[in-house]
Amino acid sequence: FFVDIRRAHGADRAWGGRVCRPAPQAPPCAALVEGMRSAALFLCLAVAVYPGHGDLWPTALSLLDGGAPPGAWNGTRGEAVVGADVGLHFLSVGDFGARNADTERVALAMNQWAHTHPPAFVVSTGDNFYMKGVREVRDVLFRSVFLEQFYAHPHLQTRWYMSLGQHDLKGNVSAQIAFEHSPDPSKGWYMPREYYASPVIQASPDTAVQFFVLNVYGSDFYTAQVPWLRQHLEESQAQWKLLVGHRPLLTSGHGCLPHNENARLQQALMPLMERHNVQAYFAGDNHFLEVLEAWNSSHFTSGAGCGSLTYAPVPKSANSRYAAGVCGFMAHTLTAATLHTWLVTHQGDVIFEHETPRTPVRDCPSGSQCAVVPKRPPGRRLKGCPKKLGAERLRAFKPSVRR
Repeated sequence: FFVDIRRAHGADRAWGGRVCRPAPQAPPCAALVEGMRSAALFLCLAVAVYPGHGDLWPTALSLLDGGAPPGAWNGTRGEAVVGADVGLHFLSVGDFGARNADTERVALAMNQWAHTHPPAFVVSTGDNFYMKGVREVRDVLFRSVFLEQFYAHPHLQTRWYMSLGQHDLKGNVSAQIAFEHSPDPSKGWYMPREYYASPVIQASPDTAVQFFVLNVYGSDFYTAQVPWLRQHLEESQAQWKLLVGHRPLLTSGHGCLPHNENARLQQALMPLMERHNVQAYFAGDNHFLEVLEAWNSSHFTSGAGCGSLTYAPVPKSANSRYAAGVCGFMAHTLTAATLHTWLVTHQGDVIFEHETPRTPVRDCPSGSQCAVVPKRPPGRRLKGCPKKLGAERLRAFKPSVRR
């Protein structure tokens, strides 16, 4: 029945929000396969209309389109926003450390995306628990915030590379390091130290990626972590080198936001990134989604997990390519040549796409002024910034922290 409808509509005819094309003439041996696909489609559509089974819509629509991968599920309209399912997929999210309706929607949108692009891992950009971290390894926040809200989704049950934010440091950091929950040692929460290097991850036979996770609010950041990072970047054989630190190196709203650009942090990390061809820096701290470019690298602020509040990135930085004060996360696909990034809201809508090349296109020779970080005054409120963040710039939440 559904196969006949799809064929009867002809080329480029819309049906159910998707473009249907004539099915090619199937060989006789494929008749049984078509019949089984029709039966599966009928079952998926019948079940998906009931509340709580919306995750079956991507499967139903992929079957309607002939069984091809449906791409990244939009969550609202059934559009494919990604083409071929190639490369190493992963997600990044931060500042999700409470239990509330908006964070639950972020987790659901992540699961819907992961349904069609299974992530090899998820990167946390910090502030895993508001407002004062956890007290012990048996703290119920591990269950209510992380396990029940995120990891319970079947497509998010993969490795989670965790980092620390300033709110985590107010609690028992040793508990986050010691926490274990998955019987599979290759999955689940992973934080072997306050700062660490991930294993080298093979994206393809000739392409590897390695993450270097920093505790940028740690008291030993400049004395111990920066020398450690320099040594590990020199030793790394990965083609892709990516940094994770809770505080952003670049951000919009400089001088107006709670967490501004920090000249000392830039001067410590930017030259290392330039010298060792670090392609990207992942951060949170500021509660929005933003992509910036500077010093031959991409900077991703993925702090829109909505565990606390979110605010508009105003004024916009000259280095910013896109910024939005929404709840959401980032999805990434890494290949030998590029790191493709999508900014996705908690409603499942893709609002921006970006590509980071593995080999940067340098606008000036390495070692010249590109690697010199301009000196900036200490972060302070600029003239014209509101004394208090008004309703147009601030969206407050009342997280139900369950201990």
